[in-house]
Amino acid sequence: MGEIVPSRVGAGSQAVRWYILVLPVRHRGDPARALRMEADRSVKRDEAMLEYFAPK
Repeated sequence: MGEIVPSRVGAGSQAVRWYILVLPVRHRGDPARALRMEADRSVKRDEAMLEYFAPK
């Protein structure tokens, strides 16, 4: 199980947060496609920009 580490005191909304997407071994499809769609959606709604790194 992963460990939850509290963010630094005073980091506020400017804190950098990293998330890891873990998929089952037999997963089919392109998870980066869903991330691109979510990023496009957030831009259209004038929400905070979603940045991601999706290696192939």
